[in-house]
Amino acid sequence: MRFLSILLKLRKRELRKEKKRLSLLLRELHELEEERNSLLKALQETSEFEPQDINLLSFKNSYQHHLLGKIANIDREIATLQETIEQQKEKVALINSEIKLLEKRQKYLKQEAEKRADILLERFINEVLYRPELD
Repeated sequence: MRFLSILLKLRKRELRKEKKRLSLLLRELHELEEERNSLLKALQETSEFEPQDINLLSFKNSYQHHLLGKIANIDREIATLQETIEQQKEKVALINSEIKLLEKRQKYLKQEAEKRADILLERFINEVLYRPELD
């Protein structure tokens, strides 16, 4: 029973740690999405710009190419991060189910111990109360 309690505490601690890691991953995903949106906005703004000078046009095209490369990199990072988040969610769900099973097992063992204690107490009372007195 004591071992089960210790194991339950360890799993709960691990669950807190994994939930914290999941929240950090979600925050990182949100930041990447914000960065991607700002890059898309910058790309949109540069596409609206129509320079008359050939040098400015060349610079605009180079900058747009640079932005597209950054957006592609962020898209790859987001895809990888989303996979990691899904794995982390599965891990959290698994630990949660293990904790529930451990809690059920602990409750069952506690009830069994209480039943055994009640049976022993009842036997003791019956032996004491109904024992023939020695004269």
